[in-house]
Amino acid sequence: MKAHRNILIISFMIEIISLPFLFILDKGKIYEITLALFTSSIISFLLELPNYFSLKNENAYKLYSSLFWAKSQASILINSIENIKFSNDSLFDKFYFQCVNDMNLNLNVIESYDPDYYFLKKKNEEMSLLKNTLRNSWQNINHTTLKFSVNFCQLRIKKTKSGQADMIYALEMENELNLIVESCKKFMQTIDTITHMVFTKKQLEKWSIDNISLENNKIYSKINKI
Repeated sequence: MKAHRNILIISFMIEIISLPFLFILDKGKIYEITLALFTSSIISFLLELPNYFSLKNENAYKLYSSLFWAKSQASILINSIENIKFSNDSLFDKFYFQCVNDMNLNLNVIESYDPDYYFLKKKNEEMSLLKNTLRNSWQNINHTTLKFSVNFCQLRIKKTKSGQADMIYALEMENELNLIVESCKKFMQTIDTITHMVFTKKQLEKWSIDNISLENNKIYSKINKI
């Protein structure tokens, strides 16, 4: 973004500087040089403008879609755990893997978001901090799931050694499951905070509409538990 933006700025400045000379000068070599500079700067500006907006829209879409799908996966994992707890189903290790991995993949996309997207250096630094905050929030989910796996394996070994069936149920891992749910909720809150800090008004309106689908999924999940 920075390189494209600089080309636009330089081209525009050359246009502004050279334009008065075209009115002052009538003819001659200086006039011809000024006219050539003015013409080439307009061409450069017009050629670069579509590239700039294309890259800008691409980054905006990348940020929006990745944040939404990362939040969606956290919501799906929460709903899955709530259903498991409600029915006290038997558990299997790494049941969470797909959701957590998909969150991570979306964060990787966000981290490729252009570090010079904004004109102001301060704004770019703020965005970098927000990306780190989001990554740290995901790490909390990762740690709680790893804790679940460790405790799950330890409980299974303990049951096997005592001659019990090695089936493990939700109530036996309730604390670990609650920690995963809590970390997912914090992750979703972090995403919402970031969107309100960086999204445009139009993006926020779309975000509100898209989030209705997540709420509907929660309601549908609760209905299925009844």
